[in-house]
Amino acid sequence: MEFERVIAIGDCHGMAKMLINLIEQVIKFKPDTDKLVLLGDYLERGPSSKGVVLYLDALKKRYPENIVLLLGNHEMKAYESLKSTRTTGAIEDMREPLSWILLDGGNETIEEFGGLEPMRQILIPFIESLDVYHEDRNHIFVHGGVPKDMTDIRNVPIEDLLWNRSMDYEGDKTIVVGHSVVREVQQINKIIFCDTGACFTGKLSAFDIINRRVYWIEDKPAKQWRSNGRMAAK
Repeated sequence: MEFERVIAIGDCHGMAKMLINLIEQVIKFKPDTDKLVLLGDYLERGPSSKGVVLYLDALKKRYPENIVLLLGNHEMKAYESLKSTRTTGAIEDMREPLSWILLDGGNETIEEFGGLEPMRQILIPFIESLDVYHEDRNHIFVHGGVPKDMTDIRNVPIEDLLWNRSMDYEGDKTIVVGHSVVREVQQINKIIFCDTGACFTGKLSAFDIINRRVYWIEDKPAKQWRSNGRMAAK
């Protein structure tokens, strides 16, 4: 199927209202002509991770050919935590695998899902359904980035694809990423950065790679934005 628009959407981090309004009111998603590629990091920091997951899961099931959901480092860490968490034993034993979640606003996320077990039941199958990358004739979509010397993305470790922030990629295709927060969608060398820090800046952005058009929506941020305009770690 040839699409009229292929739109990459940056990290939404629990900002469900913004994400829904961006897709339905700003982009005005049309399943007959559009493909949406969401670049990962749907969880934590914002007020409604559950809302994001349920909305995207339903959208993917309704339009499986039009919706691409990529894995982010936050989903990977949540998955590792939820799969390894013990349900019996001392509280200290159970807390350690959840250190990532608890560190980054995870207490609120667990409460939102109604507890650890309901969270596990919803998130594990959702995360297992996510793609690590998406590739077409001219672009590679991935959450973090790719190594400079990449020749075949299938040989790159998943951790590199989720965490890489390299800006010196020199391959044939253009890379489209989230993960690294920028103030506005921009292309540097052969990398298009789409994450405008929705939960920190109140701005969630998307980019149509066919028509070179930026879409965005603004609302109140969920977290404090650091004065230097970038987050040290995500």
